[in-house]
Amino acid sequence: MQDYGSLLALLATVTGISLTGVIAPGPVTAVTITKGVARKEAGALVALGHGAVEIPLIVLIWLGFATIMSAPAVKAGVGIAGGIVLVWMGIAMFRTPTQSFAERREVASGCVVAGVTTTLANPYWFVWWATV
Repeated sequence: MQDYGSLLALLATVTGISLTGVIAPGPVTAVTITKGVARKEAGALVALGHGAVEIPLIVLIWLGFATIMSAPAVKAGVGIAGGIVLVWMGIAMFRTPTQSFAERREVASGCVVAGVTTTLANPYWFVWWATV
């Protein structure tokens, strides 16, 4: 017989810990709000993109990847790389001509890709997981 108690405990722990990261506003929140104005299912699609990055990371941590992530050099590298990407994205936002919401054409993959991109470009996300 399977021991589902330990699985439920793991899921409860992951959910509880994840909530501390979810409540911190950041790029994923901003893109969800921006895309949500134009499309009602954008939040779920952005979350799907975020989960596509976060779930494999949870598995890697479970397999022992946490020791690598907590190394000071890795934290510094992730912070610098993430900061560069965020600055690049900010500059790109100012260079892109503005469009009204009526002119924008959104596709489902755009929201999912936005969830993946904003998760990977956010240094807070890596540091948060490295210190949990």
